[in-house]
Amino acid sequence: MSNVAVILARANSKGLKNKNLRKVGGVSLVARAITQAINSGVFDEVILSTDGDEIAKEGLKYKARVIKRPDELANDTASSISAMLHALNELKITQGISVLLQPTSPLRTANHIKQAFEKFSKTGAGSLVSVLECKSHPFKMLIENGDKFIPVNNLQNLEAPRQTLPKAYLPNGAIYINNIAELIKFKRFFIEPLNLYEMDEISSVDIDSLQDLKRANLLCKRLKDE
Repeated sequence: MSNVAVILARANSKGLKNKNLRKVGGVSLVARAITQAINSGVFDEVILSTDGDEIAKEGLKYKARVIKRPDELANDTASSISAMLHALNELKITQGISVLLQPTSPLRTANHIKQAFEKFSKTGAGSLVSVLECKSHPFKMLIENGDKFIPVNNLQNLEAPRQTLPKAYLPNGAIYINNIAELIKFKRFFIEPLNLYEMDEISSVDIDSLQDLKRANLLCKRLKDE
């Protein structure tokens, strides 16, 4: 059995060119993810799956085990679960705990990873995902259905005081934890029973644009100065 961190980092990101090699706090997103995983102290191995030569070099520099991802698993339509399963299959890992760490969550810390891992390890069943409590409650949203707009839940909740509604959480993309055998069986990250690990807004910053990158660097500097 192995406890492994898997970092998925393709080369041809569309929204922000060379996104996974961009830097926050002077360190690339890929390097930050690898370092966070290693510093958490809970993994037997840290794996980087990539189709990019420069990303692979960065991974080796920071002591990750690099898996070459085939082109068909690195295009715009390829899913994260397919790349994850490919990495596990390449290394013949079928038992243990896997943790997906996306490089685009640079302010996630080693401590977040450790706490989430320990929470999941208490049961070892289902899955655990990191989340951020929603500021905009989904029950107060409308969806388009043909030429009509309908409430996500019901009309009454559109006018209900927010305090009367159940808490709602949004997966923030920072941490996904699974039992490896179940991940291989179900071929998805969200497996019941579902566990949550709540993170704050700053730690949940996700990089998808240049503006996100600038914000992350400002927040990183602020955290260092505190």
